[in-house]
Amino acid sequence: MNSLKRIVSSQLCTTRMGNLMRIASASHSFDVKWKENVRKAEKIVGYPTSFMNLRWLLEDEVSTIASYISKLIGSKHPMVDVARNVIQQSDITKWGLIVLLVSKAAGIRPEISEIEQDALSGILHTQRSLAEITEMIKTGHQMHNTVMNVQQGDENYQSIHFGNKIALLSGDYLYSKSFKDLAVLNNNDLNEIIATSIRDLSEAEFLEPRDKYNRPLPSKMDWKKYTESIKSASDKEPYEVGRFLGIAEEEWMLRTLLGGVSLLAKACKGALMLGGHPEELQKRAFDLGRSIGLAWQLQEDIKPFEGENDLPFSLTNALVMMHLTDDPDMYELIQQPNCPYEEIRELVRYGLAIDRALDLQSDLYTEAAQALKGFPTNEAHQCLLEMINTLTSSYDLPSN
Repeated sequence: MNSLKRIVSSQLCTTRMGNLMRIASASHSFDVKWKENVRKAEKIVGYPTSFMNLRWLLEDEVSTIASYISKLIGSKHPMVDVARNVIQQSDITKWGLIVLLVSKAAGIRPEISEIEQDALSGILHTQRSLAEITEMIKTGHQMHNTVMNVQQGDENYQSIHFGNKIALLSGDYLYSKSFKDLAVLNNNDLNEIIATSIRDLSEAEFLEPRDKYNRPLPSKMDWKKYTESIKSASDKEPYEVGRFLGIAEEEWMLRTLLGGVSLLAKACKGALMLGGHPEELQKRAFDLGRSIGLAWQLQEDIKPFEGENDLPFSLTNALVMMHLTDDPDMYELIQQPNCPYEEIRELVRYGLAIDRALDLQSDLYTEAAQALKGFPTNEAHQCLLEMINTLTSSYDLPSN
């Protein structure tokens, strides 16, 4: 019996090491492939992503904000990094571009007048505006998230306090600008669905438990608990948070959806609402945006645990939460005042979490590809499929 246990344990260890090597190899080329996808997508929609924020970057209010942000350089306030990403367009999530691709993939209905559309790109002017609004909301949220907990007497108190003010004001400006542009679109149904995505972003900041620095912590996993998947939840009603906490994959999806992915999913649906497409196709657009957003975050969550990587990671990382299901004793490490991140990293690397993550990648690929089947076959459709393949490239997935 002991010999059998040793054999099984050895086989599991070999499988996990193989999976770690596989995702390390795939992730090595991820950034290159994703940038190729983005370049191809920008040609298809006829709209380089770098132009998206150009209009508001050149406005007087933004110029004033930029002058204040420049005073933060050297302070190590995270607001500087967000501002740099916006100006240099180094944020590679590209939510707005995906909204445009989904719009292009769905096509233009014959009853839409020519004056409402860009004949060269095959996208409505209102859909372009929605893509910009999506980027502004996402960026405003990122700016708000850079606010740091600080008390008088702390080192660098003055610079951090000043940085917090700039982060709040900058985020507020982008939110107000996006609301103004959204109102111009004059679509009450769209207003409602985008408003619910902002509600989700706000709710994400109040999910408990949290540590003394207000950083999110995972709930204690309850392997006996069962609930219907969060993927079946309404796209308008608030999520029933209590149903999903304590179930690793469901809690991770809840936190990820509330933290920004619901914005992408609802913007994709909203783009098709503007295009006058039937509700069934709108639902497929929502499912597609959700699967792409979740796959993106899962790809990011895997990176800190591949090879010899020492990238920082959140304690609500997908793999950490999945590992807690099998190793609940690790929660004692998480609750320590000085959390031993490196010890947690090693525990996760050699546990079953990587296998669960790869299975989830496969599921997300299947769901995204299934949602995409309802769209007409065209170059935007193919580009979206290639993006899905790139996001789930640590698994040997079939092409459609």
